[in-house]
Amino acid sequence: MEQRRRRAASLHPEGPDMQRGRRACREPVLKPEVVPAWRFLELRLLNSLRLFTIKINKAKKKKKPTKMSVDPMAYEAQFFGFTPQTCMLRIYIAFQDYLFEVMQAVEQVILKKLDGTPDCAISAVQIRKCTEEFLCFMKGRFDNLFGKMEQLFLQLILRIPPNVLLPEDKSQETHSYSEEEFHLLQKEIEQLQEKYKTELCTKQALLAELEEQKIVQAKLKQTLSLFDELENVGRDHGASDFREGLVFLIQNSRKLQSIRENVEKEGKRLKIS
Repeated sequence: MEQRRRRAASLHPEGPDMQRGRRACREPVLKPEVVPAWRFLELRLLNSLRLFTIKINKAKKKKKPTKMSVDPMAYEAQFFGFTPQTCMLRIYIAFQDYLFEVMQAVEQVILKKLDGTPDCAISAVQIRKCTEEFLCFMKGRFDNLFGKMEQLFLQLILRIPPNVLLPEDKSQETHSYSEEEFHLLQKEIEQLQEKYKTELCTKQALLAELEEQKIVQAKLKQTLSLFDELENVGRDHGASDFREGLVFLIQNSRKLQSIRENVEKEGKRLKIS
C-alpha cells in the first residue's frame, strides 16, 4: 500500500485525494474559501451577462420579423364564433405579459441579492440594462417560436378541412349548384324581392283607400241616421211617407221663395213711389 501511495504521489503531485475515482479531475479544485463569496457571485453574474450580450448580438443579426396570417378564415370564424387570428393574438399578448412579469421578478430578486452582498461593483443601472437586453433576446426567440406555433395552430388545429361542412351547411351536399345556376338563382331572388316590394306598395295603397272608405262609410251612416230622424219626425206630425213629405216640403219652400221675391219687389216699388 505504501508503494502504491508513493507511486501515485510521484505521478500526481497535487495529492492522492484528488485522484480518487476514474473520473477524477487532474487540475486543482478552487476551494470556496480562497475567493470571497461576493466576488464569486459577481464573477458569475458578469459571465452570465456577457454570454447573454453575445447571444443578443447574434439574435439581432439573425432576427426575422414574424408575419401574422392574413387569411381571413371566415368559415372557421363561423364555427368558433371568433377568428383564429384573434385567438392567437390573445395568446401572444398573454405570453408576452407573462414574460415581462417574470423578467421584472427576476430583476427584483437579483437586486435583493446584490443588496445583501458587500462591496458589489454591479449597479442597479447595469442590472436594468442587462435585463432589458436579455428581455429583447427572449422576446426575439419567443417571436420566432410563436411564428412557428401559429402556423401549426392555424394549419392543423384551428382550421376546418375543405371537405368538411358545418351542420347548417349540410343542405349543400344534397342541393349542389353550379356557378351559372347560382347566378340564375340570385337573379330570381332579386326579381322576387322586387315583386315583394311592389306588393308591399300596393298593400299600403289599398290600406290607405280602405281607411278613406271607412271615413266615407261613417259619414254615410250619419246621413242615413239623419234621414231616419227626419222620417220619424214626419210620422209624428202626420206625414205618412217621408218621400211625399219631402216633395211637399220642397214645393212649399219654392212657394215661400216666390212669395219672398214678390214681397221684396212690392217693397222696392213702394219706396220708389
